[in-house]
Amino acid sequence: MDLTYDEAADAVYVYFERRAVDHTDELSDRVNVDFASDGAAVGVEFLDVSLGIDLDRVPHRAEVARLLGSHQFRVFA
Repeated sequence: MDLTYDEAADAVYVYFERRAVDHTDELSDRVNVDFASDGAAVGVEFLDVSLGIDLDRVPHRAEVARLLGSHQFRVFA
């Protein structure tokens, strides 16, 4: 699991796996989860991260929280 941060877009993308994305589910206006064709979550996009990151309903929540915390992002679990 790793992440990219785009400061200009105020966005973070957390990669669970580097696989092709089949579809995206919008969990909220600031959180989108990408899925592979077999239904496995492959990544999650967080927007407006300077406002804090809400992990409600995010796959691999505990691992994502640790990763984001290690990069000093403010997380709401």
